[in-house]
Amino acid sequence: MVMLNERLAPAELAYQIDDSAADFVLADDLLKDKVEERNPVLFSRIKDERASEITQATEWEQSRTISIMYTSGTTGHPKGVRQTAENHFSSAVSSALNIGVAPEDVWLCSVPLFHISGFSILMRSLIYGMGVRLYEKFDAEHTAREICEGSVTHVSLVGVMLERVLSNVEEAGMKASPRFKAILAGGGQFLLLT
Repeated sequence: MVMLNERLAPAELAYQIDDSAADFVLADDLLKDKVEERNPVLFSRIKDERASEITQATEWEQSRTISIMYTSGTTGHPKGVRQTAENHFSSAVSSALNIGVAPEDVWLCSVPLFHISGFSILMRSLIYGMGVRLYEKFDAEHTAREICEGSVTHVSLVGVMLERVLSNVEEAGMKASPRFKAILAGGGQFLLLT
């Protein structure tokens, strides 16, 4: 899988599609113009197709590439970074060892799936069977409410998102639910004043 950033220009998307040698491009109908030259399979078409029988693999080889994510390209063209089945599994195990995992866990995902932070949430969910609340886009007020109502147990945020969520919690005079366990913060540096 190659997760593409919908905010990229058509030429940037074409570069990543060609560089990754993708066999198919799956696209939301609203984004078809951005990848039109790559003959996309539209989600509306997929929804209309009839299901067919498949044989699922019982196990992936550890070295099998599962996903390719592209760097931002700050030093030239974006580079495709391959993640193997072992990469994703090891990341999920590491997360479980560091913060634990329980049957009632629900991870709020409002970070992009084309970034390792968002995609790792989905992989952990797949590996451990934990629930995911997938947001189409970040909503600080809704995130704060979910944390305080206890409908989620974990969330991953970057610094500016965290600040907005905490401001919403404070302004509404709310407190995090006892059911809520952790916020993973990344993508920047933090200064904690006590």
